[in-house]
Amino acid sequence: KAAQVNYSSDSDLASGPPLTRADFDALQNYLHPIIIDPEIPGDEGKEDWTEFNPAATLTMFAPDAWYGETFNGGIFYASAKNGFKAGGFSPFGDQFLPFDPEEVWTYELGYKLDFLSSKLRLNGALYYSDYDDIQINVTRNFPDPNGIDRTENGIANAGKATLKGGELEISAMPVEGLLLNASASYTDAEYDEFKDLAPQLDGSQLVIDRSDEDFAYIPKWTWSLIAQYEWQTEFGAITPRVHGYYMGSVFIGLDPASAQTPEAYVDSYKVWNFRLAFQPLALENVELAAYVNNFTDENYFGSGVASIEGVGSVTLRPGQQRSYGVELYYTW
Repeated sequence: KAAQVNYSSDSDLASGPPLTRADFDALQNYLHPIIIDPEIPGDEGKEDWTEFNPAATLTMFAPDAWYGETFNGGIFYASAKNGFKAGGFSPFGDQFLPFDPEEVWTYELGYKLDFLSSKLRLNGALYYSDYDDIQINVTRNFPDPNGIDRTENGIANAGKATLKGGELEISAMPVEGLLLNASASYTDAEYDEFKDLAPQLDGSQLVIDRSDEDFAYIPKWTWSLIAQYEWQTEFGAITPRVHGYYMGSVFIGLDPASAQTPEAYVDSYKVWNFRLAFQPLALENVELAAYVNNFTDENYFGSGVASIEGVGSVTLRPGQQRSYGVELYYTW
């Protein structure tokens, strides 16, 4: 299944007939032929980048005075790391434009603690990432005097960006065989500087400030829950497991007009999975399992892409519907 919302260039709903399911299915294995215009000369580019990426981590073990019947050990750490992603070239219209390397400094504070004879574990971290020349996918519309505009997608530098957030994870074994796990993360992402280019009919480039837009494909909140019990019987181990996760709403736009369109945001969703495994004593290293993914049959969209000003559409990718099956594992 797939869903698509079409727009005209002025962001109004298109008046043409919608694409039917039969027409959509007919495009499954269609590949548009590549047509090379001999009158357009080829283009090539070459760039070299050299980067030094330092990193440092400071780790402190919990003091001996903290140890006791409740507390069993842990560490605290702080790190500073520099990352680098090489630049490259993107074809935009009849231009072969370079984009600069991306550089990031990431700072993190965290801890890993054990309690109650390691039956309770607590992990947490706070992080701050500072990006320079962050690389993102953008869509640019190239106007044509004959009215046949072209839309090109490529990589460009957004300037400066900041990501900060935190993670928390708790694992517990309250009784023998029972495992409970919960984790959550929060991310606050924003552009400090994002100046994109909009091609004009006269060949000039209009500079557009996009620093107020949301980050694409980064949810603010995610969480995960796991409950598992290993039941030992005379025939072998039976292990039921329930796993649920939540994904917050995300922005899927590639151009400035998408930021003003509600359809360019994918709604949050929750998915629950179930798995039942059996490890027979008579067959060593063998595991047989049955599973049901998305057993509540949640109807959701997992991702997509929006290009309102260029292509004039929002395409949403449906998430996996309820599915089930069996698995057989052998370990050697």
